[in-house]
Amino acid sequence: MGNKIDRSGDIENIALKYELEPVSFADETATYRCSFPLKHAGVYDYAFRIHPKNHGLAHRMDFPLVKWV
Repeated sequence: MGNKIDRSGDIENIALKYELEPVSFADETATYRCSFPLKHAGVYDYAFRIHPKNHGLAHRMDFPLVKWV
């Protein structure tokens, strides 16, 4: 999910996995939400990797589009 950077500039990788919750679907646009706890203060870098979840997919990367947010 992200990296925590301490005062000396060292980076600690923090990998978490959360499932997105559907919020709405209108005008062919789906909106999802994800909440995760912030347990410690500090400076963080965030990166999100979003994969589809469907029983019809043999593998979570079996789709023609990739969207980086």
